[in-house]
Amino acid sequence: MYECDFFTSQQSSMGTIFSLRSRRRQDTYLSLEIAGMDLKLIHAASNGTDVVRIPTQLDDGQWHQIAISIRDDSVVDSYVDCEWSRTDILRSHTLDIPDDSDLIIGYLFT
Repeated sequence: MYECDFFTSQQSSMGTIFSLRSRRRQDTYLSLEIAGMDLKLIHAASNGTDVVRIPTQLDDGQWHQIAISIRDDSVVDSYVDCEWSRTDILRSHTLDIPDDSDLIIGYLFT
C-alpha cells in the first residue's frame, strides 16, 4: 500500500505527488498526480500505459490523505481521506513495479 498526506491550495493544482521510477528503464514508472480536481495513478511500462482516474475534490486548502493499494498486479484500490473511493481492475499482471525503482516526491505546481 502506498500512502501519503499532502496539502493543496484553494486554487486548482497540477503536478506529481510521488512517483516510483526505474533506474534502468526510463519508460517504466508508477506515478500519483493531481490533475485539476482529479487524482491520476499512471503506470507506464514497455507494454503500454494505464491511467486510473480518481475523482475527488482536493483544492480546498485542507490536508488530505491518499492511500493506493495494488494487489495481484492488476487490482487498484483507492482511498481518499480514510474512505474507500473506488476499485479499478486493469489488464492481468499490468502493475509490476521494478525492483530498481527510486521514490521521487514532489513536483507540485499550479
